[in-house]
Amino acid sequence: NCSFTLNKESDICITFDGGKIRCDIVAPNIVTFKDGETTLSTQEVSSGNKATKPADPTKAGYTFVKWQLDGSDYDFSSAVNSNITLNAVWAYKSIESISLNESEHMTWVGNSDFTLTPTYSPSDVITKTVTWSSNNESVATVSNGTVQAVGAGTATITCTITDMFNNQRSAT
Repeated sequence: NCSFTLNKESDICITFDGGKIRCDIVAPNIVTFKDGETTLSTQEVSSGNKATKPADPTKAGYTFVKWQLDGSDYDFSSAVNSNITLNAVWAYKSIESISLNESEHMTWVGNSDFTLTPTYSPSDVITKTVTWSSNNESVATVSNGTVQAVGAGTATITCTITDMFNNQRSAT
């Protein structure tokens, strides 16, 4: 006589052992999806079955690349026969483009300063530096995007953004 109560999804293994029926409850394998030390999700998978590939995780400044098991790319068509941990592999996003909120601005000495704001793509790229320059500081100076007219004439203000890989994009 074999009786049992299941508290959660498990496999049941019924075998004949020397003329007797043996009933075993086999716990599912746990597949853990991690980003570094952070557990993103887990799945319970019966031995011999396959893990389901989850939706790609997101992380500011990075693009998700793949899942790895012990440093090798994981094949989601593989059977799971033990507890495993899959680690997310990421690539840094690189800056692609930059623009400023104004392309031309007329002002005069003594008028209020104005601020230029850069917008770059992708918007969550990890920036290393943002630098500002004026090609004619006798006409206009710039500090952190704030432009001040200091003399008559024309000046071109340039904003340059450098990402983690030293890729640069500029806008004027």
